[in-house]
Amino acid sequence: MTDYSAVAKKILEGLKVWHPKFDGVEHPSFVEHEIKFKLDIHEKVVPELNKKRLKGLMEDEKYEEFYEIVKWAASKCYNLLYLSSKEGDLSALYAEAIENDKQTFSERFFTLLHGKSPVEERIDAFVAWLNSLDVKPKWTFVTYYLFVLFPHDELFIKPSIYREFLEILGEKDRWSSMPSGELYKFIKEQLKRLGQEFPFEIKRGFLDYQGMI
Repeated sequence: MTDYSAVAKKILEGLKVWHPKFDGVEHPSFVEHEIKFKLDIHEKVVPELNKKRLKGLMEDEKYEEFYEIVKWAASKCYNLLYLSSKEGDLSALYAEAIENDKQTFSERFFTLLHGKSPVEERIDAFVAWLNSLDVKPKWTFVTYYLFVLFPHDELFIKPSIYREFLEILGEKDRWSSMPSGELYKFIKEQLKRLGQEFPFEIKRGFLDYQGMI
């Protein structure tokens, strides 16, 4: 059974290495280095990735523009992504099967971001579609846009970070390099449970958890 109190203590010890006087998520150094730049990305991409904007592009059959907006949004990522086109975090964008069918990509990507079903189901559907094209799904590609569009509610899953997080929890066998809604939901649940152990209030939902982890 996970000792959440001990895990919280370990995370706080790590935070104080980078932010020596860390006393909560409003600590100036934490906000400056972990929160501000992510909110800056959010503010830049929302006008282009919001539901109305993307839906309008699909209704006008502007699938090429839709695709270019998705690539543009990745360019705003600062230090979140490795952007080498063929091997990087968003390499799926440059897969031949996607470049040759931007209409289907637009429809699938829109559903991932703005579909009505729970996010876990949307992740599974998007991953299944990528697999059907023989395009390797990566956690970074599947979750980056969800996070920058909805930073308080969603997570950006960097494999190295969250694999270690699960190991600290004693749940290392749960990790999979294949994205899944089930694992995504589990990680979010564990973060919220962990939040009960911190001696301060979480102010910005998963944006704060992301910065702390």
